[in-house]
Amino acid sequence: MLDNAHIHHAKSLQSFVAEHPRLTCVFLPTYSPQLNSAEGHRSYKF
Repeated sequence: MLDNAHIHHAKSLQSFVAEHPRLTCVFLPTYSPQLNSAEGHRSYKF
């Protein structure tokens, strides 16, 4: 599972994944706090 950082869309990563058919890249939506368990912890107010 990858976010949409530029490094995750690099040609070198895409070619590596293409060479290894057992790997599958799943990209997260642009903003998905429900899929990021750390999101709730950062929003907690002390």
